[in-house]
Amino acid sequence: MLGAGVAGLAAARALHDHGVRVRVLEARQRVGGRMHTRDGIDLGAHWIHGTEGNPLSNLARRLGLATLYVGGDSTYTGGFDQARLFFDHGREAQPRQKLRSVLLADEVRERLDDWRRRRLLDALQDVPIGDVFESLLAEFPDWSDEDRRLVGWHLGVLVRDDCAADAHALSGLWWDEGYEVYGYGDSVFLDGFEAVARSLSADLDVRLGCVVRRVISDRSTVRIETSLGEFSAEAALVTLPLGVLKSGDVAFEPPLCARKTQAIAHLGFGNLAKVALFFERPFWPLEQYVFGLVPGADQRPLQVLNLWKTHRLPCLVVVVGGLLGRGIEEGSDDEARRLAIEALRAAFGRDIPEPVRFLKTSWSADPFARGAYTHVPVGATPDDLAAMAEPEGERLFFAGEATSQEHWGSAHGAYLSGVREAARVLGDPSLVPARHFAESRRWRAMMMRAARLFELREDAVSKDEVADRARLLAQCDVFREIPPAELHALATLFERVRVPVGHVLCRAGEKADRVFVVCDGDVVIQAPNSAPLAAIGRGGLIGEFGMFKEERRTATATALGESTLLTLDYMLFRRFLLVYPEAALALLRVVVTRLTA
Repeated sequence: MLGAGVAGLAAARALHDHGVRVRVLEARQRVGGRMHTRDGIDLGAHWIHGTEGNPLSNLARRLGLATLYVGGDSTYTGGFDQARLFFDHGREAQPRQKLRSVLLADEVRERLDDWRRRRLLDALQDVPIGDVFESLLAEFPDWSDEDRRLVGWHLGVLVRDDCAADAHALSGLWWDEGYEVYGYGDSVFLDGFEAVARSLSADLDVRLGCVVRRVISDRSTVRIETSLGEFSAEAALVTLPLGVLKSGDVAFEPPLCARKTQAIAHLGFGNLAKVALFFERPFWPLEQYVFGLVPGADQRPLQVLNLWKTHRLPCLVVVVGGLLGRGIEEGSDDEARRLAIEALRAAFGRDIPEPVRFLKTSWSADPFARGAYTHVPVGATPDDLAAMAEPEGERLFFAGEATSQEHWGSAHGAYLSGVREAARVLGDPSLVPARHFAESRRWRAMMMRAARLFELREDAVSKDEVADRARLLAQCDVFREIPPAELHALATLFERVRVPVGHVLCRAGEKADRVFVVCDGDVVIQAPNSAPLAAIGRGGLIGEFGMFKEERRTATATALGESTLLTLDYMLFRRFLLVYPEAALALLRVVVTRLTA
């Protein structure tokens, strides 16, 4: 095994327990790799993301390691839904303001997904996610400065702190393609993440301080040249971080194949710095786990973790990703300390006490890591992750978070990759844990956004109004087969509008963007250069085909008199279908029936 991180140790443990002689070569003077706990602080891996069903949760139970559930939705670092957000000078975003920011950020994320669908459909090139955000934010000119700053916090956490990348680098098309998440909510190890490595490495042959220089493989053996001499084996598993592979510090003879070499070059290896400040006693709200720092004009940290909440330590940890995180790690301790204290003063006021102790990470400067974890930048695709996992010949295997197509950038992805390769070596796929509660991260995020939207709409519309809308929708042949409970949910998404006589609802040739249902009054439909086609009254539907296929209006719809209508944006309708698949099947039956007729 090349590397005593969680991937190498997981593979070594599985092989050792099946009677295979294993030796682990580790450059550091400790096991754990990017799992490192110091003075109670997890300087590397911190969370079990998605507690229920996560293989690390099951491993913790098996090893007898205590964990603490901290919540969150497993799609953001620490769970933004539970964060308290602060502007400068200790001014906190009020609950309604925070809720509004969440919904506005949801709208941007929804449009990002729509942008991706259209771009893939048109086979257009990838662009940085930051460019996409800029173009999408320009579609909301009426937002206030505070709205933009709050939305900037949500998007910044998503890209810089969660993906450990910068918006100008992260792929707009592929940044989360195929990524899977487990059950809701995150957990932490009470004795630190490094306890996993110590437990897995018990009674294994681990050679510390053994820096690998060269890997030479042929048909019969693999030879490893290291700072402690040469080792040979029938096979070798490479679990070196992507950053080390990118550096070229370890040579391979023969050279790695072109597909893997290209994947190493294409994929990104990001930065996530932590600055831990210890105080004599806490001065902050003790039970609040995550504090959000809303960005201003300058770059600054976005998140602070309260370790009193989880470990009863009087310590705040400032988390900083991307290039700013790299700058903190590669800069002086004084600069990092000053930036962290200024971030705390922005949230809690200028009169906070001075810290009594200070720690910072240095992963980007560490020659045995050279960063935090993998992301998918512009120029890379999920195929590169698949290429990273492929063996070279019959004796050289690869594991680590960068080789996981479903869980890159995570400790559980690294762990599973090690077990995967042990199973490959032994020819026993049953070693790999069964997949429980895994679902697409993108799907999870869409479901969370839809749930928040439905909850907001239900609060804004009376039950009598929803019931009246549902009865009206049931008169439309397109909607009448939707189950009643789901029809009520759909009814909350419509908006009631009153229009004057002669009002044009839509014109022929325009891009179709919404559907209309007539409540009262009459609407005349007229195709270009022809006589009126029809007059539509109560229960009539206008623009239903655009709900399923992007198209231009084929006719103009005009109110003959004062009329009341229900209207629904197509994008909201598609969000409804994602949450209620039974409704989608009901609508599919209607469409098939129409086509058959």
